[in-house]
Amino acid sequence: MSKKVAIIRTRSLRGGHYRAGVRHDAACSDWPSEAFTKEQLAAMEADPDLEVVTLDAPLAPEDAEVAGKEETAAPDSKAKKDKKKD
Repeated sequence: MSKKVAIIRTRSLRGGHYRAGVRHDAACSDWPSEAFTKEQLAAMEADPDLEVVTLDAPLAPEDAEVAGKEETAAPDSKAKKDKKKD
């Protein structure tokens, strides 16, 4: 199973400007978390004209399938226990 990766979503509140060596537009832009150093991320978060949000990346299709199986396994096992009690 692959590891979840964070996504850094940025949006310029003043129509577009540069920070951390990249242009941030008025529209949201998604960046992989490894695109910025800790220092760059701190500078971006401190910028009052830049909205910065850290998101969990969506699961890869094979990981989503495994997560779905894990979620459906729990209710089935509970239902079997309930039937044994009856």
